[in-house]
Amino acid sequence: MNIKRLTYRLLRRVFSNRRLIFFLMGRRQHNSADQGERTSFTYIENISDLTLIGVQHDEIYRTVVEELKGGAHTLLFLDRGRIVNFSCLLFGGGYVGEIRRRIVLDKGSVYIYNCFTAEEYRGRGLYGSALRCLQTRFNNRPLYICCLNDNYASLKVIEKSGFERVAEAKYLSVLFFESLTVDGDLELIR
Repeated sequence: MNIKRLTYRLLRRVFSNRRLIFFLMGRRQHNSADQGERTSFTYIENISDLTLIGVQHDEIYRTVVEELKGGAHTLLFLDRGRIVNFSCLLFGGGYVGEIRRRIVLDKGSVYIYNCFTAEEYRGRGLYGSALRCLQTRFNNRPLYICCLNDNYASLKVIEKSGFERVAEAKYLSVLFFESLTVDGDLELIR
């Protein structure tokens, strides 16, 4: 782990003031064919699947491997063997690192998190295409996603993709003091 990331994690332990917005896929479903859906996404359920496709081993690859080790599934977009976009998925809930809590969802629900697009690929519609791909793949299941309230680009894509706001969590942490308030219908546990 590089020193910059380690310093960031340490500072987040000392002080954190975050607001997250939680979304649920709305009743309105998108027709992927009408959206110019990309077909180059690869769904990965475990590390051996990732090994089979021959992906370039870089920092993004290592992040995906760590998520797979933690039980997540991932949706990847590759360019010449390099992962340039990924989204992680857990079923029935998962850990929300920004507020140090687990989100509890119905057993059949899919929680989408840790969505990432390499900087040089941003603005090309990969994130929206990934969300539509997941909507198609899990059409009969509730899809949840959360986003920091100041990540305007992601918020715009999430809402444009048909997700509707269902809750907001406000988290404050100073040294050993923590405060969490949730507005909306969402169960979070320590």
